[in-house]
Amino acid sequence: MQRQSTLDRHPQMFVKHRVQSQDVLGRCQGDGVADGEPVGAWPHARSGHRLLAGAHNLWLIGGFHPEENDAGGLLFEEVWQYNIASGQWRRLVTTGDMPAELASHAALLDPPYLLVHGGTATPFGIRRSRRLHRLCLRTLHWSEVPLTHIGGPDGRPRKVYGHSFTLVKRPDGNRVIYQFGGTTGHVYTNSVHALDMDTWQWCHFDPHSPLPAAALDDADELEANATNGYPPSPRYRHETVYWRGCLLVVGGGTSVSVCKLDRLAMFCPESRTWSRMLTHGAVNNGVPQARRCHSCLLHGDWLMLSGGCTQNNIPLGDVWFLHLPTAVWHRSAYRLPQPTYFHASAVTPAGQAFIFGGVVTTRRGESPSRSDALYSCWFPGAPGRLESLCLRLIVPRAVAWLRRCSLTIQCQSLRLRLMELGVQPDLILDSLAQLVFSLPPAPPTPEADPSVAWQRLQEQRPSPPA
Repeated sequence: MQRQSTLDRHPQMFVKHRVQSQDVLGRCQGDGVADGEPVGAWPHARSGHRLLAGAHNLWLIGGFHPEENDAGGLLFEEVWQYNIASGQWRRLVTTGDMPAELASHAALLDPPYLLVHGGTATPFGIRRSRRLHRLCLRTLHWSEVPLTHIGGPDGRPRKVYGHSFTLVKRPDGNRVIYQFGGTTGHVYTNSVHALDMDTWQWCHFDPHSPLPAAALDDADELEANATNGYPPSPRYRHETVYWRGCLLVVGGGTSVSVCKLDRLAMFCPESRTWSRMLTHGAVNNGVPQARRCHSCLLHGDWLMLSGGCTQNNIPLGDVWFLHLPTAVWHRSAYRLPQPTYFHASAVTPAGQAFIFGGVVTTRRGESPSRSDALYSCWFPGAPGRLESLCLRLIVPRAVAWLRRCSLTIQCQSLRLRLMELGVQPDLILDSLAQLVFSLPPAPPTPEADPSVAWQRLQEQRPSPPA
């Protein structure tokens, strides 16, 4: 009897959150429309952007659309926030030194900051960055983080884009960001650099030099001959996750090659050594096709792979889950609604995966276009699925009939309403947080100040038992 795949028994269905009904490109280019975006505003279609997820919100950073203009395309120097419970986007009005290289950059969520590193402006590869910027979500102010390095000129990374940027919390409490790969537009790298977040100091983790793009025609042969102890081939637009003490490199490639997924490179920061994870498919599944420009997410022991493109830039729409302890690939019964690459994805702590935008093709033979679609699905066994469903059903309806009240009355009414429905206290507080931060700006009165209302709610929260 054939063994049935876990995902065959529990297929992961994608939910589309909204279809854009109007062109908001003009508002995206305007100045000072952050909180002034009307209800129902939606980010413009784009690719090369980044998406980050917290418990209640998503953040969309940068991206590119090939509109005709003098620069050869439109680069979005903006940040959008999506409230998951209310299902609403708003464009944030920020101040300070916002980065300008916002295509194929790297981004991390480090509350209360969003971190943005590297990237390219247009034309691609001409103006690149290795600077690190952070946006404080409390003040919406951008600032550049001053960085130092040790080990001579190779101690800091090159100015690259399409690299991976992975935050790791070490057992000793120290936090380190690991950067791998990327391209200058002409040279692809396979270097690993580590950034200590206590000292903001870079160091180089392996001695292998970057190889020119012209020498990478035999990338498959390089991978096939690579054994434990050797780094993987240079690449960009790969994905990297941190699992059980190792950085796992998934896919990627160059302008002339893509990397296979039957053998994944693993880097151990403690020993500074490379190894390989040999993967295989579940019954009748096989392994995913080689690709670059895909998205990859980690939740627990499951890795989710979606979309991407082949060596010939053919877009892919398949979705796979890799069970890391067994190194078995499971092909999802569902596909992306459209084959997509250069998209962005993020996963909430509860296990809900979101995918936004990218380059898509609607029909065979048509020229690719950019997407503004937002989809979501759940990881296998994610515990937060029912809680999120309850919030999505309750909060929008509660907000609809509470908008005309003052903020304090709204919070008190919503709390009583949820208590009547038997919702647990922690979920009530989460619901109130959704209400406070999803409402449009109110007049500057003390009772309408979200910070005052939120402080009152925190004071009323019961203390945990001693």
